[in-house]
Amino acid sequence: MYSCGYNTNGQLGLGTRTDEFSFKKVPRSETSHVPLATVVCGGYYTIVRSATGNLYGCGTKRSFTVVYYDDTDPILTKMNASFDSPVVFHDCGGSGAVCITETGSLYTIGDVFLKITSEFRKLALPNSQKAKHVSIGYRSIAVTTSMMPLCY
Repeated sequence: MYSCGYNTNGQLGLGTRTDEFSFKKVPRSETSHVPLATVVCGGYYTIVRSATGNLYGCGTKRSFTVVYYDDTDPILTKMNASFDSPVVFHDCGGSGAVCITETGSLYTIGDVFLKITSEFRKLALPNSQKAKHVSIGYRSIAVTTSMMPLCY
């Protein structure tokens, strides 16, 4: 994995807080044996999903406690989260994130709906619908489900 850009909050996962404007390889001590599947970036953080559905992150705790890192060593760290099944899709907004699990459950963390949460929480979809795809904006979420599109 490679990253570049502003890095004031350690969101590039490079082990520093120095801005980098050319791609640098992200050190992967904790994740060196983990095949990475997808990566998404929020305003001050980055979240990576492994091929097995685990989440790793780096960046700030400004909006929510999504990752745990020592200020001197901001690297990709496994997120302490509990889901009903492996994560199959995730997205990041300015200061919040959403995940869909294999069972179609929808989880959020961060500044979503004016409620800042420091742990992933499961959202109930109407009529026991299952989430298929989701996108998060600034304090808003749109999700397609097993029955119809919804917007929160």
